[in-house]
Amino acid sequence: MNIDEIRELMLLLDQSNIADLELQKNDFKIHLRKYAAGVIPAASNPVSAVSNPVFAEPVEEILDESITEVLAPMVGTFYAAPSPDAAPYVKIGDRVEPGQTLCILEAMK
Repeated sequence: MNIDEIRELMLLLDQSNIADLELQKNDFKIHLRKYAAGVIPAASNPVSAVSNPVFAEPVEEILDESITEVLAPMVGTFYAAPSPDAAPYVKIGDRVEPGQTLCILEAMK
């Protein structure tokens, strides 16, 4: 299996509802796993549970009609600025115009 075939598997996994894929071809074995945004796999040595669990009250989601959600066309690494020492393209609360650069999204090619 070559790198292009692995990239194709990654792309297919990303575009599917499959969360876990394991493939064996001759003496080559690969295991790919997809996590939902913001989900981090559990540690191998979990910490013991708190004896008195704390429950938070459900928070009402506030929808502001003036805010438009911008979704990335692909999965990638988000960069808010062109370089680490540069100012971000936009900040939370800024008004943006159509065609304005919001970020850099670096994706595997």
